[in-house]
Amino acid sequence: MTAPLPPRSGIGPGGLTGIIAGSGVALMLVTAVIFQMILPPVIDVEATPEWMTGGDDSAYATEQLYVELNEALAAGDRDEFMKHVSGDASDTMTLYFDNMDALGWTKGAITTSDFENLLTTPDDDVTLRSILGVDAGFTASAPRGSGDADAGLTFIQGFQYDVTVGMDGDKAVITDIAAVGTTLPWLEEELYVVRTDHTVVAGYPAESALVDQVSAAAEPAAAWVLTTLNTEKDPLPLAGFTVFASENDSDFSSWFNSDDLAQWKMEIAGTAFPTYRPDLMTGVDPLIATGVTTSTGVVTIGPLAMDQLDGTLAHEFVHVAHLVQVPSGFGDPPIATIEGYAAYMETLYVNGGSYPAGYSRLAQSLAYADPAGAVPTDDQLRGTDAAYYYELATSRYAYAAANGYNAQTLANFSKRTGLEPIVAAGDLDNGNTLSDAGWLAWAQAN
Repeated sequence: MTAPLPPRSGIGPGGLTGIIAGSGVALMLVTAVIFQMILPPVIDVEATPEWMTGGDDSAYATEQLYVELNEALAAGDRDEFMKHVSGDASDTMTLYFDNMDALGWTKGAITTSDFENLLTTPDDDVTLRSILGVDAGFTASAPRGSGDADAGLTFIQGFQYDVTVGMDGDKAVITDIAAVGTTLPWLEEELYVVRTDHTVVAGYPAESALVDQVSAAAEPAAAWVLTTLNTEKDPLPLAGFTVFASENDSDFSSWFNSDDLAQWKMEIAGTAFPTYRPDLMTGVDPLIATGVTTSTGVVTIGPLAMDQLDGTLAHEFVHVAHLVQVPSGFGDPPIATIEGYAAYMETLYVNGGSYPAGYSRLAQSLAYADPAGAVPTDDQLRGTDAAYYYELATSRYAYAAANGYNAQTLANFSKRTGLEPIVAAGDLDNGNTLSDAGWLAWAQAN
C-alpha cells in the first residue's frame, strides 16, 4: 500500500474547505472546494415594483429606508445609519459597527430584492432577505482596463441577513436583523483584531494569542501572494486579506458555513468563502460593484491548520485573489482548475518559489491514483482520498509552467472559460502544445 501523504491544507472559492480525510489506515490533511454558489435572485430591472411608486405608504417608506441607509453607508456615517435602527436591532448593529470599525471599512451597502415578500404584507412588520456588507479590512476592485463592466468598481464583502422592518410613525426602521443560515463572528462578540500591512486577522478575545500567531504567519504569505500575482498582464487590485481564526472547532465550523457542506466527508481545516455583491438598488454607492456573481472573499483558519499555517494561508489567499480577478458565477470550471491553481501556488510558496524536482508527493499520488492521463473529477477531489488527486491537479499547472505557460494567466483564463487548464491552454495560445498524454509523461518523469 502506498504510504500516506504528509499533511497539506487550504481551500478555494465558491464556499470551500480544507479537510482531514481517512485513507486506509492513515489520515491526511488535504484541501477541497465546495462550489455552493448561493447567489441572490436575479432582479428584473425592467419591472418597477408597485410599492416603489409610492402607492402604499409603508412599502414606499421601506424603499426610502434602504435609500437612506445606503446614503449613510456611502458617507461612512455610522451615526446616521443608526438613526434608522431600533429595538433588538440596535444592539446587533452596534456590535456590527464596533467590529467593522476595528477591521477597518470605507464603503458599504444594504440592499434587498425581496419585493414579493414586501408586497404580501405591506401594512405590518416585514422580514426582508437582504445583503449587507462593507469592505472589511481591505478594498478590492475589478482591474481597470480589463474590459469588464466592473472595472474600477469596489468589491465589498456582502452576506445575507433577514432584516425586519417596522413603522415608526410614517417612517420605516429596522427592528431586528439576523444572519441567514450561518454564524457571522462579528455578530457574536467584540472581536480581537490584529492588523498588518497586508492582513487583518480577527478572532474572539479569549483566543488573542492564537490571532497573534496566525497574524505573524499571514503577513509574509499575503505579501508574497500579492507581489507574485499583481502583474502587468494580470493586475490584482487588492490591498490585503481578511482572516478569522479559532482553535475552537465548534466556533470555526459554524463561521460562514451552511447546510450544503454536509455532503463533504472530511473535517474542515481552513476556508476561503466568497461573498455576495449587493443588488442593484437606488441609493447604493455607484462605485460599488453590484450583481449576481461573487464579490471578494474572507478566509477562516481552524485548529487542523495550525501545524501548516504558511501553506494554508498562501493557498487561501490565492483563492481570494482568484475571486477578485475572475469573479465566480454560473458555469464555473471543474474543481481541479480552481484547487490545482491554489495548491500549485501554495507549493511554490513553501518551496522557495519553485516546484520540486523528483517530487515524492507527486510520485505517491501517481502510484495511488493510476490516473492514465485523466483529469481528477470533482467527486475524487471531494472524496476521502482527495489528497492524492489534489497533487495530480497541482501537477497539471506545474506541467504547464514547465512548458512556458504562466500559471496565473492560465488559471484566470481557465476559470473565465470554464475549462480545465490543459484544455484551456490550447485556446489560450491557439495551439496544442499541452495534452493529457504529455502531462502524464512529464509527471511520471518528475
